[in-house]
Amino acid sequence: SVVPSPTSAREQLQGYSSVLLSNNSQPVSTSTEHYQPVSFGLALSVGLGDRFSLETGADYSCLVSDMSSGTEENRCDIRQTLHYVGVPLRARYSFWKPGGFDLYMTAGGKVEKCVGGTTSTSYVVKSSVSSSTKDRITVDPLQWSVGASLGYRFNGLVGIYLEPGVSYYFDNGSFVETVYRERPLNFSLGIGLRFNLN
Repeated sequence: SVVPSPTSAREQLQGYSSVLLSNNSQPVSTSTEHYQPVSFGLALSVGLGDRFSLETGADYSCLVSDMSSGTEENRCDIRQTLHYVGVPLRARYSFWKPGGFDLYMTAGGKVEKCVGGTTSTSYVVKSSVSSSTKDRITVDPLQWSVGASLGYRFNGLVGIYLEPGVSYYFDNGSFVETVYRERPLNFSLGIGLRFNLN
């Protein structure tokens, strides 16, 4: 859902009307570009032996999309930004631990909740921005996903790790266009630090 302010609603109507009138009898098109999500998080893992461990925590993800509708000279440009908080649950198996290194695999799932977002719209008429609006947007359904990754890290009190992985995002029924909905199979690269508390 999009929640515009009264002033924004009037500006939206005026902006759309200007673009529609300028594009009268002209072929129009719509394009959407989803950028790779950026995530930050903290995780805690509990060992279940020498090679197995369980990991959970919390992370934050920012999803940015650009949408444009109209013609080159007369169009609506929209920048959509969504903020998600997620809780993952993963199992990790270390299958090669030579010396101070650790090569491992992880697999599990994650649930995410959109905690807020905005849409910034610019109305371009005759190649110039005639007006702009900014509104709040919400996505109510939870977002579920599953994923797996291959990781490599230096063992020790502080370890640097590198995790290329793949995730699949299930359809949550929302009509809001996101990278999760349009490209459910996503590749990622995780980089960070691990602290050994043993």
